[in-house]
Amino acid sequence: MSSKLVLNVPNMCSKKDYNNFNIEEKIKFWIDNEINPNLSIHGGSILFIKIDLKKYVFLKFLGGCNGCSMSNITLKNFIEKKLIKKFPEIKGIKDITKHVHGNHSYY
Repeated sequence: MSSKLVLNVPNMCSKKDYNNFNIEEKIKFWIDNEINPNLSIHGGSILFIKIDLKKYVFLKFLGGCNGCSMSNITLKNFIEKKLIKKFPEIKGIKDITKHVHGNHSYY
C-alpha cells in the first residue's frame, strides 16, 4: 500500500509563468501576495478592477477597508508607493470604492 501527498498552493506560480503574465496579471498576483495578506490583518482586502489608458490602476476596497477612515492613507502611502516602485510604468491608483463606514470598517 502506498500513499501520496498532494499540496495545492493557490497563488504559487513559477518564475517562467510569472514572466509570461501581462501587466494586469502581474499586478493582480502582486496584490494577492504582497498587499492583501497585510490588509487581511484588519479584515480587509483590495480588488484589482482595471488599468486605464493613462496607466492608472483602479482598485476597490473590501471588508474592513471599506469605510475605514485610514483607507486613503493606506492607498497613497502604502499601496500606491509600493505599486509604482514595483511597476514603474504605472502612474498612480484610483479608488472606486463607495465607502460606507459601519461596524465592518476597521477604523
